[in-house]
Amino acid sequence: MIAVPPWVHRAMRFLARNRLILLPLFVGAVVVAAVGALLSRPVYEVTATIALNPDQLSSREDKSFGRPRPEQLARPQMVLLESESVVRKAIETVGTERLFPRLAAKWARSNQQADDAQTGPPTRRLFGQNLTPKDETFVAARKAIQVRSEPNTEMIRIFFRHENPALAVEFTRALST
Repeated sequence: MIAVPPWVHRAMRFLARNRLILLPLFVGAVVVAAVGALLSRPVYEVTATIALNPDQLSSREDKSFGRPRPEQLARPQMVLLESESVVRKAIETVGTERLFPRLAAKWARSNQQADDAQTGPPTRRLFGQNLTPKDETFVAARKAIQVRSEPNTEMIRIFFRHENPALAVEFTRALST
């Protein structure tokens, strides 16, 4: 026969004595989790793969050092893909209102309130700096983008997460071209 540790007996007694309290708590937690899962919005992730041509990217005249490692070729391209100018250009291509409609609606409400109060254009603050609608859209898009190189290859992967799969594809294409 297997000896059962005393803490197991104490735990079983505790559960038996408090089942009328613990059972509703457990069922309530399951219900809250199920409702949360049903009400959450799906987020789609689009992946684009870019193959780098090492002969075009290598600017060395002296080939005596050999071919650069793939990571050396990919890093500057990754920094370029994540740069503010490239991300803002992709946002302009897709359209701020289409890409983040809730942000656009929030800014429209803020503009209406500012017009009603006859104050200046609304801005939000982030790290002590004022954000315009385009800045806030850039911050939201930048959070949804991930760029990484595939190890030991000359390939870069771009990941973009969005609630609308068609817009995610369109934005990823705009970012990669």
